[in-house]
Amino acid sequence: MARPAVKKGRMEAAAIELFATQGLARTTVRDIAAAAGVGEGALYRHWAGKNEMASTLFRREVHAFVEALRPFLEDAGPPLARRVDAAVRFIYDFYEAQPTRLAFILFTQHGFPDQHVLDDALDPFTMLLAFCQREMRNGTIPPADAEVLASLVMGSVLQPLIMHRYGRVARPPAAIAADVAAGITALLLGGTAREVGA
Repeated sequence: MARPAVKKGRMEAAAIELFATQGLARTTVRDIAAAAGVGEGALYRHWAGKNEMASTLFRREVHAFVEALRPFLEDAGPPLARRVDAAVRFIYDFYEAQPTRLAFILFTQHGFPDQHVLDDALDPFTMLLAFCQREMRNGTIPPADAEVLASLVMGSVLQPLIMHRYGRVARPPAAIAADVAAGITALLLGGTAREVGA
């Protein structure tokens, strides 16, 4: 008989896989239990239900991802292009090693009934926004609407991964990381987002 910790781990892995591939709304407790090879009651011994399980796992996974990404964005030592390249390569390597986990982290949040499932300390967009604001203050990038710029950068990172996931980008992420990073660096240095007050 599987130990409780082993069962819990199997349920977590099954839930992340299902939430990432078929979405929160279309995943049931029965689906998770069947995929994990446990009874439905096992899930309720750890979580009140599917939504609590999803939000708990989501916060945990995003926290680990953000903490791993943070040094790339907060280290002001290397030139901007090198920092952007390192951050993009980290994200793309993470995707190639754990595509389902990254899909769960980056693409699942829109399915939660409570759209504010993350606080600012865990939110990747908030961290990226702070990065853009800090680089503007330091004079590394030109003044711009920081929220728009952060949105453009996030889209530039994620859209190639989404297109790869759906088979629309054939080259593997590792092969396009340098091109994506160069494009993001050009975007940041070019001040493409309209200057504040312009």
